[in-house]
Amino acid sequence: MPMSQRQPNVVALQVHLEDHQLVYFEPGQERQAAQAARRTHLTAWLEYNRESAAADPDCRRLLYPDFPSRYTWQAGQKVWRKRRQQQAAEAIGRVVSLSPRHGDVFYLRVLLHHVAGAASFEELRTVDGVVCATYREACCLRGLLQDDREWEVTMEDAAHAQMPAQIRRLFVTLLLFCAPADPSELFRRHLDAMSDDFGRRHRDLPDELRAALTLVELERQLQQAGKELRDFGLPEVTPDQRARAAELLQAAELRQLPRLIQEELELDTGARDTVCPHCGALLWREERATLCCSGGKARDGERPSFAQIYVNDPDCDDPAAEAALRLGHVPLPRGTREPERVRLLTLLEQLQVLLRQVNPYVQDFIHAAELPEEEVQQQRLVVSADARPADQHPRRYNRAEGFREVAVLMDEEPVHQDIVLRRRADAEGPFLQTVNETHRAFEALHFVLLLPFGTDGWQPELRQAVANGRGDVRGVTLMQYYAHRLQLRPDLDDSMFRAGRLFQEYVCMAFARVETQRLLYLARNQAGLRAELYQRLQDALPGDAERELAGGDRVGQRVILPASFTGGPRYYQRR
Repeated sequence: MPMSQRQPNVVALQVHLEDHQLVYFEPGQERQAAQAARRTHLTAWLEYNRESAAADPDCRRLLYPDFPSRYTWQAGQKVWRKRRQQQAAEAIGRVVSLSPRHGDVFYLRVLLHHVAGAASFEELRTVDGVVCATYREACCLRGLLQDDREWEVTMEDAAHAQMPAQIRRLFVTLLLFCAPADPSELFRRHLDAMSDDFGRRHRDLPDELRAALTLVELERQLQQAGKELRDFGLPEVTPDQRARAAELLQAAELRQLPRLIQEELELDTGARDTVCPHCGALLWREERATLCCSGGKARDGERPSFAQIYVNDPDCDDPAAEAALRLGHVPLPRGTREPERVRLLTLLEQLQVLLRQVNPYVQDFIHAAELPEEEVQQQRLVVSADARPADQHPRRYNRAEGFREVAVLMDEEPVHQDIVLRRRADAEGPFLQTVNETHRAFEALHFVLLLPFGTDGWQPELRQAVANGRGDVRGVTLMQYYAHRLQLRPDLDDSMFRAGRLFQEYVCMAFARVETQRLLYLARNQAGLRAELYQRLQDALPGDAERELAGGDRVGQRVILPASFTGGPRYYQRR
């Protein structure tokens, strides 16, 4: 007695679009395998009907799923052979199951269950002598698909209660999961409901553009599911329509912004083709001619001079070892793969070699790659020359003797943004050096990659290039310096403006420095501003509670901001 038995025999039949069958190949033989015509159940069935119909006319009467009942599949030769017995065998053909989400191959499967004796893929798409473009269209002409009445009612009900954006999402859901018989007709019937919001946003919008806007939005949602408009027979959006739709959508987004921002964005500044005759900066047509360099008063600083003493570190003679040590101090994401780490090491090594060649400060100061791992662990960043650790005595400045990394942080009320550096060891040993924000090397030490040559920044001794009417040569302010520095010039290097977020940090630092200098000036010139004439001005002495919180050492005088200070309270009161 047999232990197991399968009755009847089930033959799994393959289904695929024309020239979309699977091809197996050995490595290196892809081209030969692609050129070789590999037979499948489906292609062999079509070939048998085409070549053996004269000798075996009964084959043209059988459907593809019924073919295994009269014919056997010869796996070695990849052909169908007629069974020797005349009666049908107990064998069942089962075409591989597909979902409407698979696209046109699903409708090919439907046709294979209704079209007998087809001799080619084209014949499967032919209905009453007309060759259809898709198998889905052929199914519709043969009446094999149910009508879309159910989906019509669904869309009509949604149009009475839902907003256009919700109706579009519903339409996408029907396309993805409900397989409507004629999506293009369903789209045409309910286009008005799906595009009503576009008509309200843009007055006198042509019907063509309204349909294009709707299709663009439907395409965006379909692409999130890995589908395209063409997968459902929907109209394609032309490049001109897509460009016009993008302009309308952008205009709609701008109208949702605050009015002040809208006015700034709508300002037509013209082309940036005005060249300053003094410094060569490119200006917009509406910008003042004195914006960049104050009419030639501001000028570039002198070229940086290299340090006089060069000390080579034996631990960093090998650039690869230095890069590996530096990268060891950089926390990388957990998902960082080894190839990415190798690329980072290579990039760091190249940067180190270049900086050692061109940057004078790299030779003078200790950098992060030279810090032992035990010194990096459990060390505190010393932030500013004026700052102190929060848990220490207010009169004590805790010098970080063990930590030699460059430390740049801000106090709660930033006045100074000093850089604390440790110089390389010399005859007297290593020592800390504070670089004040007014030092010419402040920017070069803070933004090493933006200023790889150690270019001098602003300094109080920087003078204007042109004397005033009284013959005095005044100093260049920070505002004038950055107005001159942050300008594009055709013949000069513009790599700083391509630095992305690092350049944004540079601009933010520039703004902070300018505001800090303005506030310091106002604080130190209250008498000249006659601040005592302002109403209700009096010295501020903190109370007992405030004195206790402040540590007992905060006794100060209120600083008055005049109405000319942009952003101050009197500035807004005057406006």
